[in-house]
Amino acid sequence: MTTLKDVAEHSGVSISIASRILNGDASVRARQETKDRVVRSAELLRYVPNSAGRNLRRSRTNLIALVVPDVTNATFAGLASAIESEAVGRGYLMLLGSSQEAQPGAPGFARVLEERRVDGVILQKHDGADAELVARSLSDPRRVVFVNSGPVTEVSSVALPDRAAARLATEYLQRRGHERIGFVGGLAGTGTEREEGVREALAAAGSALEFATHLGYTLAAGRDAARILLTRPNR
Repeated sequence: MTTLKDVAEHSGVSISIASRILNGDASVRARQETKDRVVRSAELLRYVPNSAGRNLRRSRTNLIALVVPDVTNATFAGLASAIESEAVGRGYLMLLGSSQEAQPGAPGFARVLEERRVDGVILQKHDGADAELVARSLSDPRRVVFVNSGPVTEVSSVALPDRAAARLATEYLQRRGHERIGFVGGLAGTGTEREEGVREALAAAGSALEFATHLGYTLAAGRDAARILLTRPNR
């Protein structure tokens, strides 16, 4: 395998100069013809930089971790696909984790950040976890972005307007003449915000939410919730 030393000898410069030229160091003192010669030598010898060593010197890994509650959820599959596409386009790779050991507060999560195994983490917390408590368990909040977890103090976040979305959905049903509207909810967190949106729309129309479930987000939970609501007398 071709080394940096081989490139330096082939182009007639020191290893240090060859390294700085190939790494795009604008402050290196070398004539343009020297820079071109080093680049040509690297191409001719098919030199491949040692990215692990370079990243170690820069304290970077070019890895981003995506941590979600459940990788089998279709929503997370779409999320992972979009993140991976954007990451690869920027020279990063994505790692995916969903076990309890990968969640904030667990030793595994702390090691990932503290030992610089990844440059950053995109995190969707479990619905039952308090966002502020999760934030306080982070060793370096600057390297974490919450997604679909609501705004959190001192942690960057990207979240959908769940309350407004639920309100719009309810208003749509009301415009179509539906008066008795049930709510198949999830758990605390996004589920709470959505339920509040439904209640707001109903209250504005002078009615109240009569039927609601809070069984979770799995297919089985959705099926059970629908059965509960649709088999009620006088539904």
